[in-house]
Amino acid sequence: MTNDLSVTVNLKTSIRQEGDLETFSFTETGSLIQMGDTLYLRYTEHQGEYATPVVFKFLPDGEVSLKRSGQSQSHLRFKTDQSIPTRYATGQGSMLLDVHTTQLTTDVMPNQTTGTATISYELLAGPTHLGEYTVQLHFQAN
Repeated sequence: MTNDLSVTVNLKTSIRQEGDLETFSFTETGSLIQMGDTLYLRYTEHQGEYATPVVFKFLPDGEVSLKRSGQSQSHLRFKTDQSIPTRYATGQGSMLLDVHTTQLTTDVMPNQTTGTATISYELLAGPTHLGEYTVQLHFQAN
């Protein structure tokens, strides 16, 4: 796959903070690009008046990264049972966070036209637990 493949992206995100649970679901059109052994899934998430460019990167060693660019900037990296530091940037400044991946399952292979991923993780700011997150992703060729 050397060109962009048009795909439909279904994403469900669950956020648990201080005992409260919020769930967001999106269905968007995006593109799947293969460069070497790495796959990129790009799409724009629309929520109200905001449009946020999103890129998932699937590495051959199983690591997944999620980059969001919009009113805030984040680049989260996920590896099972590992904590990886990241910066979360907003208009008010940036803060250092740790992303601790508690579950990571993917079915995303080069030359496939469909894929799934489930990512569960915790965000921490130093010793402060900010929340638990689960991302369920599914994409398929149009």
